[in-house]
Amino acid sequence: MEAACILVINPGSMTTRVSLFMGEDEVISEELVHNNSEIEKCVNILDQLPVRSKSVDDFIARHDLQGKLSAIACRGAPLKPVVAGTYLVEQPLVEELFKGNVSTPHVSMLAIMIGWEIACKLNINAYFTDPISVDEYRDIARITGRPEIKRKSLWHALNCRAVHRRSAGELGRAAEDINSVVAHMGSGITVACFEKGRAVDTCNANSESPFSPERSGTLPFKELVEFCYAGKYTKDEMLKLLMKKSGLTALLGTNSVLEVLNRVDNGDEEAKLVLDAMIYNISKTIGSFATVVCGKIDAVILTGAMARSNYIVDGVSERVGFLGRIFVYPGQDEMGALAYGTRQIVEGYATALKYSV
Repeated sequence: MEAACILVINPGSMTTRVSLFMGEDEVISEELVHNNSEIEKCVNILDQLPVRSKSVDDFIARHDLQGKLSAIACRGAPLKPVVAGTYLVEQPLVEELFKGNVSTPHVSMLAIMIGWEIACKLNINAYFTDPISVDEYRDIARITGRPEIKRKSLWHALNCRAVHRRSAGELGRAAEDINSVVAHMGSGITVACFEKGRAVDTCNANSESPFSPERSGTLPFKELVEFCYAGKYTKDEMLKLLMKKSGLTALLGTNSVLEVLNRVDNGDEEAKLVLDAMIYNISKTIGSFATVVCGKIDAVILTGAMARSNYIVDGVSERVGFLGRIFVYPGQDEMGALAYGTRQIVEGYATALKYSV
């Protein structure tokens, strides 16, 4: 069988990452940088579509890919709750995105829209895999102490599921046969518990998690309520403060973990205390998630940008090593995970799921 030729599209805040995979191999990878002024003048995310779409079209033309692509792999948008897997992009979904019917507006939704445009022009299919709204919770995991508030599954599903599969492979087992706790440590932190390949509980990096380089993480609720009602910030300002200007940013004046590590190396005791507190909270969350499967853990997985730091990895490992074998996968391979999901469909190893609008 000829290797599938898959174009992967993954928008970021000011760039769009594009890769070409031939089978398992990434043969071309580019970060398409957009003009800041063009992006900043866009009133909403949908306004960015023409700029980003043209840059991807130019990439295809520059590498002479017309007629050579088997399929398009798109980063998934924050859609309504779905089961894990790879979904076919169809017109009703695209229409829903144009209407803004997502759980929260996010630039990732443009990947599906760009992929759909290209797929229609080239008469191929576009797919998306494991969006952040993958929901495999049991009902018990949704309950909180207020009937008006339910826990929602919004997490780094794509990378967490990919590293769970990878650790299972290293253990010589199938992903569906092992339990793991995954800590995705980036600007926001997700911790997820996998039971036999299903993410039966996760923490939302925006609202209930360890504090991170930019996010406040879980806060004492009484003090938080008093903070919100002090009259200093509007609702939108408060949300931005908690999700973008908290954590290391608020405590140490920077969101750069590398800078904090350098300060620690230079004897900055405050930086060391705050960094150690973040490590402590990450470890405590991993430990709590191990209880979801009664401590029967085959792997503890550390991933994301902060997994590049030996200081952080060693600090977390010291506290949670008793739970099971620790795997470390620095960074995140979103492009490879997206290509993998689409390749499984194109090569006939799996069947594409249908998204119901």
